[in-house]
Amino acid sequence: MFDVPLTFFSLAAVALVIDMRGEGRRSQWVLVGLMLGLGMLTKGPTVLLHALPLALLAPLWKDALEQERRLSPTGDDGGGTANWWPWYRGVLLAFVTGVLVLATWLGPVLARGGPGFIDQLVWQQTIDRMATTTHHLRPFWFYAALLPALLFPWWVMPTLWQRATKPKIYGLGRRRQTLLRVLASWTVPAFVAFSLFRGKQLHYLFPLLPAWAVLVAALLKDVRAGEVKKTMVGAATVTIAVIAAAYAYIGWRMSDAYDVQ
Repeated sequence: MFDVPLTFFSLAAVALVIDMRGEGRRSQWVLVGLMLGLGMLTKGPTVLLHALPLALLAPLWKDALEQERRLSPTGDDGGGTANWWPWYRGVLLAFVTGVLVLATWLGPVLARGGPGFIDQLVWQQTIDRMATTTHHLRPFWFYAALLPALLFPWWVMPTLWQRATKPKIYGLGRRRQTLLRVLASWTVPAFVAFSLFRGKQLHYLFPLLPAWAVLVAALLKDVRAGEVKKTMVGAATVTIAVIAAAYAYIGWRMSDAYDVQ
């Protein structure tokens, strides 16, 4: 599925944005734009929903993250952001760069395809599919209801719940607040937007899975190796059991339809 390379490009853009110090360098923003452009070539403008909200919501998380870096023994001082115009100028540069990357392919294709192809590609395959599509129609709560399946098996692991509900005991208090600001700015706008679109498929949310991986990694940070191994083995055991049961049930229900005799 092209959601996998889309996940790579959106995650690359997000990582570049998080790594910026101060207002960021022009070369960094151009690189973000390159990732956005390659993401749009992969699956249209959806990459913008996965990557741009984090940059646009920087006032909610960036100063807190810069402060964490200054307090870190190995962190460098990026300084606070008093004037946000240079930052948003960089966001605009990234967006324009991404559009130019897309245009290198889209321009010649539209010139050769004619009006009918333009309508199919630009309208029906992008705007219309998000707003008035009849494909994969799902209610607005579809993604919320399937989050347990998407995030399985980590949410059934006791170690994660213990560390999530008692952050101060494990030294995660202030750092967790900063982390949650970053992850919320990254994932919540995209999750809400995709929930509002009429057409929904679970794999549309794949580019948000790295955010969950970051949260799990943060909660397991400094856990003893034996405890981590126990958690991993437990997760793997539960996963294998559930998948085996699911396949057995599907095989039983579909045995007549797929009888190869």
